[in-house]
Amino acid sequence: MGSEPPAQEARALSATERELLDLLLAVDAPGVEMYRVQAVVARAVPNCVCGCGSIALVLPADAPVGPTDLPTVVSDAEVQLPDGQCGSLILFQADGRLAHLEI
Repeated sequence: MGSEPPAQEARALSATERELLDLLLAVDAPGVEMYRVQAVVARAVPNCVCGCGSIALVLPADAPVGPTDLPTVVSDAEVQLPDGQCGSLILFQADGRLAHLEI
């Protein structure tokens, strides 16, 4: 995670962000069902100035909260980029709420 960019309003996830989030939640892991529910209402705020595409995930206050005693990393994956290079995706939670998608 890089430096914090200027504050921005939360926006709808792009089609690509939604696809990546769904991919990372297509695993069998503790709490994943609740995170899938949260993902439906998640909004995005870009939160890295390096240009990587990482986003903070913002949930409404009334979104259901998952278990708070689970690991911070919900899911991760290695992906091959269109230019042939490999990259990593990491989905984080904090206090039972989806928090960050590192791209």
